Amino acid sequence: MSAVWLAARAAVRRRRLQTAVVGIVVGVSTTMIVVALGLLAVSAGPFDRAYAQQRGAHLAVTYDRAKVTDAGLTSNAGSSGVEAVAGPFGQATVELGAADRPRPQPMTVVGRTDPAGPVDRLNVWQGRWATAPGEIVLNQNPVLPGRFVRLGGQLTAPDGTALTVVGRAYSSSRSADAWVTPEQMTALRPTATQMLYRLTEADTTAQVQAGEAEVTRGLPADARLGSTSYLVLREAAAREAASYVTFLVAFGVLGLAVAILIVANVVSGAVVAGFRHIGVLKALGFTPTQVLVVYLTMVSVPAIIGCALGTVLGNVLARPLLSQAFRNLGAEGIGVPAWVSVAALLGVPLMVALSALVPALRARRLPAAEAISAGSAPHSGRGLRVQRWLSGTRLPRAVSLGLGLPFARPARSAMTMAAVVLGVTSVTLAIGLAGSLTRYERAEARTGAVQVEVFTAGGPDSGSAEDEALLRSVPGTRYVLGATEVQVRQVGNTEQTMLRLYKGDSAALGQQVLDGRWPSGAGEVAVAKRFLVQRGLSVGDTFTIEGARGRHRCGSSAWCSSTRPKRSSRTGRPPRLSRRTRCPTASRCG
Repeated sequence: MSAVWLAARAAVRRRRLQTAVVGIVVGVSTTMIVVALGLLAVSAGPFDRAYAQQRGAHLAVTYDRAKVTDAGLTSNAGSSGVEAVAGPFGQATVELGAADRPRPQPMTVVGRTDPAGPVDRLNVWQGRWATAPGEIVLNQNPVLPGRFVRLGGQLTAPDGTALTVVGRAYSSSRSADAWVTPEQMTALRPTATQMLYRLTEADTTAQVQAGEAEVTRGLPADARLGSTSYLVLREAAAREAASYVTFLVAFGVLGLAVAILIVANVVSGAVVAGFRHIGVLKALGFTPTQVLVVYLTMVSVPAIIGCALGTVLGNVLARPLLSQAFRNLGAEGIGVPAWVSVAALLGVPLMVALSALVPALRARRLPAAEAISAGSAPHSGRGLRVQRWLSGTRLPRAVSLGLGLPFARPARSAMTMAAVVLGVTSVTLAIGLAGSLTRYERAEARTGAVQVEVFTAGGPDSGSAEDEALLRSVPGTRYVLGATEVQVRQVGNTEQTMLRLYKGDSAALGQQVLDGRWPSGAGEVAVAKRFLVQRGLSVGDTFTIEGARGRHRCGSSAWCSSTRPKRSSRTGRPPRLSRRTRCPTASRCG
């Protein structure tokens, strides 16, 4: 066995370029596979771990304080299927402004005594918990960049109430934007009550809906204002990673396929170039099996080294990528699971060895005399006939010989062609994907869709009929569309929603209604499909939004997508629109 190892090591040293090519290709391919499989493997893990550690709520329900009492909610909390419950907590949507903010922002504020509890345990990662009136704790993720209100800074409510920021906490349930003491919440005059539930069975949407039906049984039909299922939060957490997992896996598979083809081609070339070396080995007494082992060892050494380095590099590159993908969870130090590294360390060298087995078997079968006299004996076959035919043409001798070589070695030519095709496919996919994303962003931003944009100084209600008539009287004006934006949120969900209100030539928006119809009256909205998916709603469902102007109940009449405005048949130019003409998250809500 020592003689086989010495011969293999000598072959590795002698073929340094081939050895380097095998090691580099296998290393790069292993890196891509580790990153892709690692991201795929942990796509749901960080959310589940963070939710379990913080005892996140499977179901968060917001009730109308005027329709149901706290005592009624507490007595209903012992329903079957409920593992633990927290609440009732007073809840209010308050516009809080700061000195460094241009305008106040609506925030869902909840009154809680402490950050602990059986459900939705809060991670106070900076400062302390609010213990007295006039103090507030903000819900801010420690790994998300952004401009935070400094500790000790003040937020001001519309009624002049000043709240001092004493801490920052994080809730995996996203149950609120901020927390105050129950006494302070009473002063803020809460209009809703929050209840947080952990269910015994919450693996599917049907189970969560069954749990919600149990906890709301016997309550007034209109007492429930909104709810949030943890399954929606889980899907949203994995959606960002899932958007590029597919591409990473595709690139990883393509890279591995190219690696196998290149390795097989390199080993096959090594066998052909080493015919005399094979003959010498057999003449010295090496058995056919030992010759096979020599060539498999020759390719396995750089493959194992490249695979090991690629696995380490893949783990290093995957850590920041995974942290970025799951940053909203507050999960830090996410790495590739150990089984992914083990699978790469064992699987990739095995696949490389299998790709080298065919040409190595050829070396095993080659007789010693034929190997030593390689190139001197006449050959026959289709390749020789093609070469003879090409030599009789008027092509230059160098060209005819070059064209004949692929037919002389069809297997190697096919592998080379396949490697080139897959490599070009990978490059084309990468460039095409980048170009498609760029074009999508330009279409979403509706670049060039607006010729004139007029702003009024008085706010959303300042546009009058006289202003609209004045704009329509300007020569060349074809369309006039009034638009304003208001930040609101769905009751029971802490995510901000941009409400876009339109008046005038709304038909010129260029929106494409994909399901349902365009809003035709008060209380109806057209939403993007993402809005429905993230909140578990469907066209025709009713939900409640609230903002600075109070609470409104809306029904989803359609979901639509943004398209570029159609060009005018008379002028060939796009219509004159407001710049903000993307698909409205909500519109015409009464």
